[in-house]
Amino acid sequence: MLPSLIPSSLSVLESKLFSIDLPLKIREQFCKLVTDVALHICLSLSIVISELVLKVISLAPAERTLIEIWLLI
Repeated sequence: MLPSLIPSSLSVLESKLFSIDLPLKIREQFCKLVTDVALHICLSLSIVISELVLKVISLAPAERTLIEIWLLI
């Protein structure tokens, strides 16, 4: 789900940033910086989520069930 949100979120972000009244070169550099930061955050989040999923998978079935019940609540 997260990877499908990234392109649309970034395009919205870029369109908002391009509406700021700045010289074109500064605006382009600022947009690139914000886009790079957003991509880095998304990548970091996906790594953390992947690690959490792997830890949950490695748990015993009873512990996994408790976590699944907790997530449903």
